[in-house]
Amino acid sequence: DYDFDIGIFYEDKDIVFKLDAPYSFITPKNDNELVSAYQQSSIFVTCSHEEGFGLTPLEAMACGTPVVCTDSGGINDYATNEENCIMVPVKNIVGIANAIDLLLNDNKLIDKFIKNGRQTATNFDWKIIGLKYHNFFSGK
Repeated sequence: DYDFDIGIFYEDKDIVFKLDAPYSFITPKNDNELVSAYQQSSIFVTCSHEEGFGLTPLEAMACGTPVVCTDSGGINDYATNEENCIMVPVKNIVGIANAIDLLLNDNKLIDKFIKNGRQTATNFDWKIIGLKYHNFFSGK
């Protein structure tokens, strides 16, 4: 018997997962539903092997959801292990499980990640990014 549900952000509902735990697919239709899904999550977990930038963990941080992620490349532009997330090596299933367990049992760490994650996300506001692009391309 489980006292949790795994929400899977995935559009193809026909895929079959072999999980020995309850799960459901999360397919937000708009930004409001996406924000709501992040905010209703206790922890956001991403297990990518390789990412360019990896926007979804940053979105989760912006919504105040603690993040567990893999060291998948581009996420290093904003994710800092033990500061705004727990980052484990790629393909380290035990590390992911241990990180989830740690967060579920450490409210101070959750609070730290929520605070630092939201602060991190403010650095990637579209107005700030747009200004950086403008200054770059105009030679400033």
